[in-house]
Amino acid sequence: MKRQFSILQQQEIDAAVNHGLLPSEIKVISKPYFNHLQMKELRLGFESGLSEKEVKQYAKRWLSPQQMEEFRKCMKLGDRDAIPTTLPGGLQKNTWYSIGVLSCVCVLLFVAFLYLMRLEKPVLELSAEEITLSCGDLFEPRAYIIKQSSNPKAKLTLPKNVSTRVPKTFLALYELELNEQIAYRSLIVHVVDVNPPEIHLTNREVVLEEGQEFSCKAYVEQVIDDSGEDLKNEVNCESGQFEIGTHEIHYEVKDASHNIGEAQLTLIISQKQEVDEELQQAMAKG
Repeated sequence: MKRQFSILQQQEIDAAVNHGLLPSEIKVISKPYFNHLQMKELRLGFESGLSEKEVKQYAKRWLSPQQMEEFRKCMKLGDRDAIPTTLPGGLQKNTWYSIGVLSCVCVLLFVAFLYLMRLEKPVLELSAEEITLSCGDLFEPRAYIIKQSSNPKAKLTLPKNVSTRVPKTFLALYELELNEQIAYRSLIVHVVDVNPPEIHLTNREVVLEEGQEFSCKAYVEQVIDDSGEDLKNEVNCESGQFEIGTHEIHYEVKDASHNIGEAQLTLIISQKQEVDEELQQAMAKG
């Protein structure tokens, strides 16, 4: 928006026109940042016969009207050695300009820093693309991060609710957000079952008489496996009638991961007890 001149400023510009100043000279005077007293000193300089080049030497916004007057009079007298080189407070006449330039540079550097921060992309690197764990092993997501953005504004989201209780393969997702940009990384996790199933028997030793039927699965209490599957009915063992003596009954079961669990039961077959018929009748009669 074009800045409007105050009444006093406009009066100085009108005076310059009325006194016959050239358009280029009026242009030097009619700067909005000059107050009316500064404009007056510039106008008086032209009216006293100073050239445009000479007036421009003291047409500086940071000079006070009094300093402009001193410049103008020295130039008119031709005494350039008397032109003041310092401003109030001991500052050099170009100091304010230098300070202004330095301030602008600092502001530009700060803006550039913010811009570069804005351009910073999120960095997230994992140590592997896939890993293998055994059932029950602890999965610690941070252990697989080898590099990530150090910017405190970076927001890291780790995989949650990860269970390794049963064998499976799942995708662990990592996210790192920075400056409205998101870096996605994924880790394939294979959870494998390396433990054989456990066969629990109700008895470790069974005694039967000759001729009695032995049912091996009747002594299987439960089968525990990392897969969580019910393998009780999958147990292989030998049933039937056995000869008198001691027999080792072998139990075996295989899970989905081809792990084999085993157990042993001792079966003792004793000779059948023969009871005298007369004694049986006596016992029956009571």
